[in-house]
Amino acid sequence: MTGQSTPPGEQFKTAPHLGGKCHSSTPTPMEETHMAATAYDQYKVEMAASHEAEHAGDIAAAITHLERAHILGQRFLLPHLATHWRMLALARAAQNGPETRGQILRLVAAIPGYVFGWVPVGNTGSANVSAVKPMPVPPDLAPYFDGYNVWTGVLFRIGIVAVASAILI
Repeated sequence: MTGQSTPPGEQFKTAPHLGGKCHSSTPTPMEETHMAATAYDQYKVEMAASHEAEHAGDIAAAITHLERAHILGQRFLLPHLATHWRMLALARAAQNGPETRGQILRLVAAIPGYVFGWVPVGNTGSANVSAVKPMPVPPDLAPYFDGYNVWTGVLFRIGIVAVASAILI
């Protein structure tokens, strides 16, 4: 969380296990005709594209897809954690200390953030931006946020925690 903005993928540019090279800086967003039906389905598409890019040695594209997956998946606990876990793995592979520390902090903060609605819409999840900063949602992902209200989910989760607490006490 340095407050500085680094271009997508720059923080991981030299991953030794992937040849240390990035072949492109950003992937082309998927055409609208290929968009998934739900945010969760598109999250899975972005995670798969990230894995594909990583295995091809294109770390910048892998990070960009992870950032897009984060934007889509942060409202769901397990996808949110999985995205940060992958970001942590790439940061460690690149031996990037600041990004590694940032991802560890984000993994710890993801659970209370999920429960209490600390979900800054559009945030890419990388350590080069504030963890609490809302950011513009890419236009091709914007339809997945139509009608989304973080507080509806927060009230639901608080209700679940209250019921579970009452049962356990």
